Amino acid sequence: LPCFLFLLLLLPNVVDAIQKNVSASSLAHVDGHRDRRLLERILYINLNRSVERRAWMESQLEKITAHLHIPHSRVAAMTGDMVEAMPDIMARGLSNYFKETKEKNHQFYLNKLGCYGSHVRTWERVAEAANDGYYLVLEDDAEFNHNWYDRLAAVLKEAPEFDILRLGFWGEFNDDDLSARVLMTNSSSGMCERVGIYKANEPSDEVKKASGEKFYYAGTHSMIANRDGARKLLEHFRANRISDVDGLCKIRHEEDHLRTYAVFPPVVGLQKEQAEKSVIRQGLDKMI
Repeated sequence: LPCFLFLLLLLPNVVDAIQKNVSASSLAHVDGHRDRRLLERILYINLNRSVERRAWMESQLEKITAHLHIPHSRVAAMTGDMVEAMPDIMARGLSNYFKETKEKNHQFYLNKLGCYGSHVRTWERVAEAANDGYYLVLEDDAEFNHNWYDRLAAVLKEAPEFDILRLGFWGEFNDDDLSARVLMTNSSSGMCERVGIYKANEPSDEVKKASGEKFYYAGTHSMIANRDGARKLLEHFRANRISDVDGLCKIRHEEDHLRTYAVFPPVVGLQKEQAEKSVIRQGLDKMI
């Protein structure tokens, strides 16, 4: 009888411990791979005046930091006027595309120049980081898709060696560029998902004409690299004249040695409302 009473007294504590263990296991399952951090840090680029977009990004990243213990940092974006005052960047000269854009739409040119300078300074931070590992660089219209962390883990496991990996893009992809196909199980639904990893080639004019699509692997809203990849990207930038960041992060010529890939469906996509407010996107719509 004393043993029986002792077990009755102990039972609530046992049940409570089991419930806590189940709760913790469920949270780790939802977060996915919580025991090993896939990213050293997440950095997002944001203009000081874009308060609403900053709030949007922080609302996502605060949850990620709390659940996955991945730190994040905001990088103050630069305007084109600020970049024009930076001789180390402007000494590279303007590409023909930027020269034409400057003549046709000066404000759009400044917006794109600011984007270029902001990415350069952000990737310099990654290249000079104390810890190696993967760093995720975002623009402030990015949106983390459901089950993104599990999908990221599966992609990194199967991806070819890369310098830059776009975790999302808009526009079209070419089946001939498929480098790897990732099969994974959605931890929430239990359904099988397929994710393609594509070599981010800029297609020929003939391919674009045949498909009717102008844009392939477009957007720089979510890119991942380690320190070596960031250094190689910066070398690639320095070896070319100042141009569209989007284009510089693709393989445009056979002599391009940048190993750049893109993922579809996206791990991190674009938030439609925020993307439509982009000064780059609005200017692009006017140019085409």
